[in-house]
Amino acid sequence: RAGRILTLTNGAVSSLAPSPIEKKPFYHFHPGSYALTVGSWSCNFGCPWCQNWEISKVLPSAPAEFLAPDDFVRLTERYGCKGTSVSFNEPTLSLEWSLEGFRLARKHGLYNTYVTNGYMTPEALALLAEAGLDAMNVDIKGDAQAVRRYCKGIEVEHVWSTCKAARSMSQEFPEQARTRFSTRPSQKPHPSDNGPGSDVQYTLLMVLTVHQGINPHVFHCHGVPPIPVPGVVRAQVWARGSAFSTKKHRR
Repeated sequence: RAGRILTLTNGAVSSLAPSPIEKKPFYHFHPGSYALTVGSWSCNFGCPWCQNWEISKVLPSAPAEFLAPDDFVRLTERYGCKGTSVSFNEPTLSLEWSLEGFRLARKHGLYNTYVTNGYMTPEALALLAEAGLDAMNVDIKGDAQAVRRYCKGIEVEHVWSTCKAARSMSQEFPEQARTRFSTRPSQKPHPSDNGPGSDVQYTLLMVLTVHQGINPHVFHCHGVPPIPVPGVVRAQVWARGSAFSTKKHRR
């Protein structure tokens, strides 16, 4: 508008719920606590297996329900939550709103988290860290070939760069590797960057049931069979023996 880029999702809330921190998943980070989790609309990826497609594949409804950052913080405390989380859809689409909310939450002694695809600029990550981001879960969709093919031509190298930059800022973030179309990645991305002593915690989630052809809650995966059990076992063996093993980095 008039040569300026304006966001359509600032404060436009699609979802709001207190969630256990382990559900994100975050492990060894305020265990047993709840985070008030908020989501908006739309996404910058095109994953056909999306489970939240009702909110991630559409623009905000008109008029969208607005939630001010200070009201979000008040609700967090009212519900007895120990922190905040921006999730459900891609949270970087609500970057400005997150920055304001995180600053207020930090003043109230609350922690702040992101559940993200990791596709953000270094400048955005730096702003989030400065505002009070305490932890982020980066959902790895697969290896370079799978992500490029299924996620709108996204280059996964940008995601790994975000992970490396976050670690250098001493941000603690588990990475959930969701490898629906790549159960055995052809390459272990940057294992030298994730050696002993790293703050990075890795988990591997194999989506088994949501890709059933009869499941109505998946976006464009109708007719795609679930991952065969041997494939899951191979992925488990790979994860335990790779640089991503949580046992190597557990605190």
